[in-house]
Amino acid sequence: RKGRRRVNTIESPAWFAYKKPVSREVDPYKLWYASNGLYLVAYDHRSEDLRVFAVERINSVSLTNRRFDPSGFDFEKFAQSAFVMIGGDSQEVEIRFSKQQAPYIRERTWHPSQSIVDGRKGGIVLKLKVADFGEIKRWLIGFGADALVVKPAGLRREIAAECARMSKRRVGPK
Repeated sequence: RKGRRRVNTIESPAWFAYKKPVSREVDPYKLWYASNGLYLVAYDHRSEDLRVFAVERINSVSLTNRRFDPSGFDFEKFAQSAFVMIGGDSQEVEIRFSKQQAPYIRERTWHPSQSIVDGRKGGIVLKLKVADFGEIKRWLIGFGADALVVKPAGLRREIAAECARMSKRRVGPK
């Protein structure tokens, strides 16, 4: 059966949000090396969505008797929507960077969709279309007060809440 692949069952250990090992039936599309790790890009029947699985978190793989046709999956399109490695439906993000960070932001291509507009007082606004806010949120927190999410407001609120949680954590002895 040319062009058809077998559905796999993968088992992941108890980790993070799952207190017990998790078994998932997946349609494997691609193994992808990104961010110093190997990932399985697959349709997950449990969540009924496309997911990216860290290979080091997969304990076992077994083949099922079912088959699927991978021809409808466009990996290049998927990868272009990812900020780092989580792809999907893109959403527009605008970030205002300070004058101090502007040269650093300008000198790199952070994402294929990016555009940069001059801002006030020597700063810039970086515009991107990305699929996953978790990845960009972690990246932006590293810039501290030198980065401000202009839109979407939901991402700005998520970062503010995360920073508030960070500031409440006690670091070291009193």
